Amino acid sequence: MVHLCIKNTPNISLIQTNFAIFPNPTKKLVNLRLEIKDGEEIIFELHDIVGKKIMGKRLSSGLLHGVDINSVQHGIYLYRLIKNEEVLQSGKLIIE
Repeated sequence: MVHLCIKNTPNISLIQTNFAIFPNPTKKLVNLRLEIKDGEEIIFELHDIVGKKIMGKRLSSGLLHGVDINSVQHGIYLYRLIKNEEVLQSGKLIIE
């Protein structure tokens, strides 16, 4: 028997909805289309390519969430969406 554990793997998705992050690449604002129900809290984190956390933002209920990234330097970043310390979604975000 083989047991497989996937943890903090880039591009993993545990979200069962029509999640989208756009535009990507972006310049000043990134939009997240993610349904968050009342009482839920999801955290958007942005990390540089070596894993240092650059920013974090709590997302509350709604479907469309804007995140201001105007103060973030140009480059390639990794984002994570976290709920109850579990990574729901992760991927790459390019900031021009």
